[in-house]
Formats: sequence, C-alpha cells, structure tokens
Amino acid sequence: MNKLILAFLLFFIGQSAIWFQTNGQFVWPWFKKNPLAVSVVFGTAISYILIYGTKFMVEYYDGLLWPGRFIAFGSGIISFTFLTWYFL
Repeated sequence: MNKLILAFLLFFIGQSAIWFQTNGQFVWPWFKKNPLAVSVVFGTAISYILIYGTKFMVEYYDGLLWPGRFIAFGSGIISFTFLTWYFL
C-alpha cells in the first residue's frame, strides 16, 4: 500500500481514538468512572499508531515533517467533525 495512504489511515485511526479517549466520558458512564484505565489502554495504542503514521509520512516526503503535520491536522478535523456529530 502506498505509504501516504497508509500514513493517512493511521493518522485518522489515531485521531479517532483520541476523540474516544477524551470525549468518551460524555457518551459512556464507564469512561467517566475509569479515566486511568482509559488513559493507559488508549494512550499506549494511540502512541504506537501515531508513531508509525509519522514514520510512513516522513518516509513518503523524503524526510520532511511538515507535510505530515498538515495531513494529521486535516485527518483530525475530519474525524472530530464526524464523531462529534454522530455521538454528541
């Protein structure tokens, strides 16, 4: 798979997971009652996903970090908009 597409998908998944981690408390009582468990489980997975997303993005852009930052920002806006509309 093209590294750009894979990186975008990883960023989108990571940004979506961040939405659930931070806003799940407003949707599900369990998230509100267990912030430590949510932070440990989601935090570890999110970090791993975003590290690899950044790796693939930087490889695609021959060592440049800024293009990936803008793409990550865009994927975050898309995921935040849809998830907020759907769940809240």
